Amino acid sequence: MNVRSLFCLVAMLLLVFGCKRSIENLPVLDIPPADPCRTQVWEPLDSVVVDTVFNTHASYRDFVVTRKGVVALSESGKLFRWEPGSRLAKRLTDRSRISAIALDKDDNIYFVERDKNIYRYDATGKLNLAGRLDSVIHRLAINSKSEVFAITSYGIHSMDTQQKFFPDSLPNNPFVIPRFWYKPSCTLVDSADNLWIGFDYGEWGGNLISFNTTTRKFNPILFDSVRISRLPVMSVFEGAKKTIYATNGLAHFSVSGAMLAIENHKARVIYDRLIKPEEIHEQMETGIDRGEYIGPGAFDQTTRQLLYYSSDGFFYAMFSGNLFCKGLYYKPRLTWGQGQKMAVGPGMNVTKIHFLGDREFLFLTSENGMGYLNHDKLTFLK
Repeated sequence: MNVRSLFCLVAMLLLVFGCKRSIENLPVLDIPPADPCRTQVWEPLDSVVVDTVFNTHASYRDFVVTRKGVVALSESGKLFRWEPGSRLAKRLTDRSRISAIALDKDDNIYFVERDKNIYRYDATGKLNLAGRLDSVIHRLAINSKSEVFAITSYGIHSMDTQQKFFPDSLPNNPFVIPRFWYKPSCTLVDSADNLWIGFDYGEWGGNLISFNTTTRKFNPILFDSVRISRLPVMSVFEGAKKTIYATNGLAHFSVSGAMLAIENHKARVIYDRLIKPEEIHEQMETGIDRGEYIGPGAFDQTTRQLLYYSSDGFFYAMFSGNLFCKGLYYKPRLTWGQGQKMAVGPGMNVTKIHFLGDREFLFLTSENGMGYLNHDKLTFLK
């Protein structure tokens, strides 16, 4: 046997016997766990066809969805009816200076004219004066019994009984005027006839109120570790199993946001993109803002998923147990306007979302009109 063959034999013996280790002593590979959210939400849209319907030449502050189409309230105080997918919007009534609208279960439209007069526009097109108040009416809310409530700066006013209601205390009260609250940012009447009222105080945070329209009493909300003084409320909506969700966003030098889930009037944070104190210095050095400015949300009854809009786009999300899953669905090109109320930063450019069907929803913008996204087709009404 030559020297080369002997060397190869010795090397083989060392590999087989000298370097052998038991399986128990082999290093464990650091394999990352599978993402539990990977298949839980809709995949992003690949491409979207965008169209714009120039008809009313208006921007909008609110809308309601009736059986005959969408009734939109323009910033100039006029009402228009539009059927999603059509290229024509019609003026609903000659009344102007309208500031708020609401819809009852029978498709009757209520609206506020000149801040203090409430009109009822029924399904047949008949218009009647439904009430008048001395104080400015910010919003209208209607429960399942078609009882109308006016939300003013001085509380809740029942138009049926003419009673006024204001809570004994507020979770967050940055203003010192007695028995006064700021103009609400959103309202909701849930399936149990609770009236939810959200407030956006900018850098002073927000407020959230719950009022039972049947018993005419306020429901105390237990906020757990949530600091509502840091969370301006952008929207309130109802999901599965009577869970109420509130979205929160703030643009004040940096951007931040959160989402609350409220069960039996107990609120907890289920998603948090609030900027932390230790991140402020890093942000100032790098110029990178890692927060997320969260706007309105809604619940898709078809997919049983949440949908919310933020500075990063539209996201589908699911919440179960302690797991919050989200996935980017679509990020439209929208104009941002300057000046969030009572904060140094841009105002949220999407203010309301309403589902019509499976991946078919309306959204209200501050600068681009009303959007209608139907799967991969997006139409703006201006």
